[in-house]
Amino acid sequence: MSASMELFRPFKYPLFRRFLLAEFIYRSPIWMVCLLLGVLAQQQHPHSTFYQGMIGFLYNLPVLFLGPLGGLLADTINRIVILRWIQVWYLLSSLLMLGALYWAHALMPWILGCAVITGIGFGFSAPALNAIIADLITKSADLAASIGVFTAAGRMCQFIGYAVGGLMISWVGVKSCFMLSALLYVVACLLLCTINVTSSRAHSPDEKD
Repeated sequence: MSASMELFRPFKYPLFRRFLLAEFIYRSPIWMVCLLLGVLAQQQHPHSTFYQGMIGFLYNLPVLFLGPLGGLLADTINRIVILRWIQVWYLLSSLLMLGALYWAHALMPWILGCAVITGIGFGFSAPALNAIIADLITKSADLAASIGVFTAAGRMCQFIGYAVGGLMISWVGVKSCFMLSALLYVVACLLLCTINVTSSRAHSPDEKD
């Protein structure tokens, strides 16, 4: 089988296709929110880049400390359940930031807090996100290609999130962007609720390792 055909083998699994769609729906707004927070920080402190750097730092710092705990949870709790609840967590962060835009007098603490909340979501979800591919793909021969497709899709989500965020900021404003991110988290959570897998690989009877 040619390399190009190998690339499309993971798409024969309905659950994998559905999960890939959910990934696009919820990971793209994560990066959009990252852009939004940077724009808001720049508006609050137009002559300083410190807070923009701090946002990126706070986005990634929780992964360092919570990644091992997230891996432990991914080994003990159904991974799809973890990812469903993470959507609720991301939803709360967008709603809190949206509320701050309407009612808060000082935005900077809310901006940094939203970055921390999102980073915590990263820390708990990353291990489950990477490990769940083995739950969705029943044949070992298709696993490597599936991981490759999934990794490429994650990078595409980053590009899409930044692009959509940049366009929407200029078209409809920051508040509408946070509304969209909240809506997408809800849609992703509902889509993930239609995916039922266990956190152990179930081989099909006709599989030959």
